Amino acid sequence: MRITLIGFLALSCSTVSPLSPGYPPDATLTFEAMPAQVAMPAYLVPYTDPVFGTKVTRVADQLAMGSDKEAIAHHYAKDQPWNSDGTLIQLSGWPSAILDGHTYRFLRWIMPPGDHHVWSNINPNRIYGIQQPNTWEWVDARDGAVHPLRTFAEYTHVSLGEYEGNLSNDDRYAVFQAKALDGNWVLVYDMQQDSVLARLHIGALYPNNVAMSQSGTYVAIQWGVAGAGERQGIGIYHRDLSFVRNVGSCGGCHYDLGYNTEGQEVAVLTDIDQGSRAIIAIRLEDGTRTTLLTDAQMSWYIHVSCRALKRPGWAYLTEFADPNTQTAKPNYQLAFGVRIDGSGTVERFAHVHHSPTVAYERSPFGVPNRDGTRMMFRSDWEKGSGPVYSYIAEAP
Repeated sequence: MRITLIGFLALSCSTVSPLSPGYPPDATLTFEAMPAQVAMPAYLVPYTDPVFGTKVTRVADQLAMGSDKEAIAHHYAKDQPWNSDGTLIQLSGWPSAILDGHTYRFLRWIMPPGDHHVWSNINPNRIYGIQQPNTWEWVDARDGAVHPLRTFAEYTHVSLGEYEGNLSNDDRYAVFQAKALDGNWVLVYDMQQDSVLARLHIGALYPNNVAMSQSGTYVAIQWGVAGAGERQGIGIYHRDLSFVRNVGSCGGCHYDLGYNTEGQEVAVLTDIDQGSRAIIAIRLEDGTRTTLLTDAQMSWYIHVSCRALKRPGWAYLTEFADPNTQTAKPNYQLAFGVRIDGSGTVERFAHVHHSPTVAYERSPFGVPNRDGTRMMFRSDWEKGSGPVYSYIAEAP
């Protein structure tokens, strides 16, 4: 899927010049050691990353927010924490903390829709999600008011991608995975017409996740089963759920869907099919592969985010503690963006200071804001038994 040249240039003009204000400088991904024994930044008191000179702010605190939750942090790398106009931030959980999108000050707690939920890409006050077992609804971020939209009564469980799904950028299309008495299904839903456009009966299989491409043209189904077949690895489908191609054989590796700098839709992931740690982009329309970062630059394991919807052509990466982590690789402890064009250009936001404790909830889950000027990450700040908070890094 190509977006129009005028529309793409309007969205991506910030990628043209490395001197554009608000972004870290363009660089090549080389190893930069993380400074040792840096004290955890105080809540809402900016700290300067001593290597990259960026501003880092801790935006959560148990005492200030009146919570004893171990993790007061955003949800996931594929889940955009900023609302459509950048004025609000939602952290994860039930209830969820709502922050001011500019000052990061805590505003209120709200109870979002159950299961996975996402901000509207159009309306700054709407949070969409499935209230279990099967009701699609939105919650108002200002007062927590609940607005049911549709109940999928024929299904006993419906999910927006099992915590990894997203809406198309225009809020029109969503893809759900569902369970019913006759087996499991994938559904493509048109919010504008309030209609189910396509259904795929998948029997006993239940995907690891499903995702809608940003244009709404494609659906990705990660089957949770390794392999290169139609119902293995990561399968790409048209919106009518006809099969297009397999873009990766891994059953549960991390990926996200975005645009390259030419305006073509891509999947960004680790090149596991070649036994490599390299980061690649695969064009959804024809399967063309582009290497973004090499095996020598990357360590296992990583999260990928293409959630800078107003800055197409970039993906944002973080690694996390794992027995296979290579601590001398350039991506170790780093939150950064990479241009999706094969140039190897990166923007380095901060060292994340996660502990070596192997616990998934302590992963950084790096995610940009909508225009890519800021990057949020989780950190326990090198204390494996301490609280996990969200931090935001940005150019000074």
